[in-house]
Amino acid sequence: MMLPSINRLSQELVNENTVLAVTGASGWFGRSTLNLLWEILGEENFHKRVRAFSSKDGMIDVGNKFVISTRSLDQLLELKSLDYIFHYAFLTRDRVDQMDLQSYINANRTITDLVIQRLKKGDVKGVFATSSGAVYAQNGILVDSDRALLENPYGALKRREEILITEACESLQISCLILRVFAVMGAFMTKPKAYAIGDFVYQALNNQHIKILADRPVWRSYTDIQDLVYLGIAYLISSSKRSPICIDSCGYVVEMETLAKQVLMYLDIDSNSISRNWNTLAEPSKYVGKNDEIAYLASTLNLSFSSFENQVMNTIIYLKSLWNM
Repeated sequence: MMLPSINRLSQELVNENTVLAVTGASGWFGRSTLNLLWEILGEENFHKRVRAFSSKDGMIDVGNKFVISTRSLDQLLELKSLDYIFHYAFLTRDRVDQMDLQSYINANRTITDLVIQRLKKGDVKGVFATSSGAVYAQNGILVDSDRALLENPYGALKRREEILITEACESLQISCLILRVFAVMGAFMTKPKAYAIGDFVYQALNNQHIKILADRPVWRSYTDIQDLVYLGIAYLISSSKRSPICIDSCGYVVEMETLAKQVLMYLDIDSNSISRNWNTLAEPSKYVGKNDEIAYLASTLNLSFSSFENQVMNTIIYLKSLWNM
């Protein structure tokens, strides 16, 4: 991404009393945000101004660059003052099958309600949060947060959070940007082999070959996670009581074979070293967002997104370092 001046971001983001909170700090978006805030603020200001929240008290080592302590999320309410919230805390879709459904619903409702409760204290200036493409039904219409709860609990609860946060921010007249995330790449990936890009890189590095398990066309829209976080930061410091907005992250739309070939090309492996069993009758899988709103927002902030090729390159560089390969 073509980035604003680090010095300008630092000057506009921080004064001697500014406090920034990152929820879901141990996740992919959380770590990416902590890293960018470290680069923007510098070590001293970072430790003075940034507060990290996770599911429990602990420590986070971010890319072997720095360590920050984390507090349990309920302690967000104990902050005496707070200027900006970067909110990513949420039990993800994969947790639905790992726990009792009502417990899953209650846990995510509690997270959302806690953030709303903190907003209502009235000192927050802006919120950047992530939602998900799961808030859309197959017909591209937003799900009903109550009616879809049993068939799509993750999407329904994310939609509920979108509504409650935007309503709270609108009532309080504070800036709010929520991005519906579809697929991302980049550094600080957690559980890398659970994602197509991470799995492909792992296969290529170890086997010089990639096997694509999907037997149908699979389309995804990719954005560099760092670009999205920079967009959020730039939006918060440039906006003065804008109306809250909730838009798709979208990005570059590619089929999995294109992604696999790009991985192999960067690693200087035969780009045809791919195997896949096709089912010609299978329905394509398409999980992509709309690009017009985020493209317009980026242009108003004088930002441009990383190319697909650079996204893949940056991800591979990070994963090779992570795996010492």
